[in-house]
Amino acid sequence: MYRYEIEYNGLDCYHGAFALGGDSDKTFAQHHWMIDSGCTDHLSPFEDDFAHLENQVHHAIVANRQKVPMYGPGKIIIQLKNEWAEPLVLSKVWYAPHAAHRLMSVPTLTSQGYRCTINDRESNIWDANECLVIQAKALSPDNNLHWFKSKRITPTHGSINSLAKEDSYNLWHHHLGHPSKNALCAAPSHVTGMPSVALPDTDISCKGCALGKMHDRPYPPSGKHATHPLGLVHSDLVGPMPTESRTHACYVLTFIDDHSGFAVVAFLHNKNAVSQHFKSMVSWAETFTSHSLTSVHSDQGGEFMARTLQLFF
Repeated sequence: MYRYEIEYNGLDCYHGAFALGGDSDKTFAQHHWMIDSGCTDHLSPFEDDFAHLENQVHHAIVANRQKVPMYGPGKIIIQLKNEWAEPLVLSKVWYAPHAAHRLMSVPTLTSQGYRCTINDRESNIWDANECLVIQAKALSPDNNLHWFKSKRITPTHGSINSLAKEDSYNLWHHHLGHPSKNALCAAPSHVTGMPSVALPDTDISCKGCALGKMHDRPYPPSGKHATHPLGLVHSDLVGPMPTESRTHACYVLTFIDDHSGFAVVAFLHNKNAVSQHFKSMVSWAETFTSHSLTSVHSDQGGEFMARTLQLFF
């Protein structure tokens, strides 16, 4: 592995990691990517990888000061190990024929909205929806280089155009909260600076929309209720919320009386406050209703199974 710089108009301003070829296992290299936290952009030594490749030429200067050419940037489409998953489209990929392996750049992934976690044993890449899309592992305990296997997709020109349309449609569909096709196509005329969104040639099924439209039979009404206030209380902790309140609370503790349906909520900064606030709710409710708490229904989460609340119950 060597450090390299790329010259832009005579100025060395590009840094990353570059592996010169020659001794690489070609069979292994053709089916694997290496996660590289020091590489500024993605690299591939295989021209056949690219669904699209621009004609810019830059030069990498390796450790022995040898200049090697790089071409691009371009786009590569790969199918990950799980074939049911959507293909991953990599942009800003350079064709580096002198490289030994494909390098996947962590800085490029993070700039495109992915989240990367790296430890001694593996590297995990998560998308904007917090779905694990890549898991790369070391080949042996003594090797701290992380690799993952993929299948290259080489689409035809027509399918590339279709994919570009689909990428644009999916991107805006998710950004704008899953609107319908008609609403999404009409959005550019009402939103300043938004480009036109072309409908893909084929039907695209959105997993989130499909799950959101699924329905179940309504639950039958229950004829059993507590016979007096505080005979049964339903309580749950919700959170952490993605957005804090104005007082920086990110949890909500609910307290619902089964007899009356009366509900009280408390906003908490952390889970450790559940015990204190629950006891305060019980004390207030018993004083207000002149009844004692008889039974509590919860999901038996750790916050309700804590020793302080178990002793209180």
